[in-house]
Amino acid sequence: MHRNTMLVLAAGLAGAFSTAVAGHLFLTPAVASSPSAVTLTDARTGTVDVLQLLERMLDMESYATERDNETRVWNEQVTSIAQERDSYLQALQQMDPDQAETPAAQSLYAQYQSAQQRFEQARQQAGMAIDTLAAGQLTRAYQAVHAAVQKVAAEQGTTASSPAAWT
Repeated sequence: MHRNTMLVLAAGLAGAFSTAVAGHLFLTPAVASSPSAVTLTDARTGTVDVLQLLERMLDMESYATERDNETRVWNEQVTSIAQERDSYLQALQQMDPDQAETPAAQSLYAQYQSAQQRFEQARQQAGMAIDTLAAGQLTRAYQAVHAAVQKVAAEQGTTASSPAAWT
């Protein structure tokens, strides 16, 4: 998945996060408590730039290597099919125009069309596979960030709400 796609997914997660928080804040009935029950030290909130952390994590070598390997494998497959397709096209272009209607020419053209179709299918599969990998990486990175935020919040005594707590 390209960096822009990952950023769009991260922005989508951030949007969902914001919507969930806003929904929780505005749709939850207010509960009054006595003023003496709440002190300033009871309410400690920490903030985290999740998007920046996700970007940094996804730029880490382990994530980049995984994406690069997947991209390399798919590029090899797509390139192999493209070379086969191009060889058929070159043979067709070098063919004498008088031979265009012969069974051999029609067979060669059918092979070219088949290779072109396989090429397009492989490109689509590659795109989907790489996007799926990137989405999985984003999910894993978000889970790691969330776990780290929860741990730091617990250690520092700050609040760290999670989507499950908003419902």
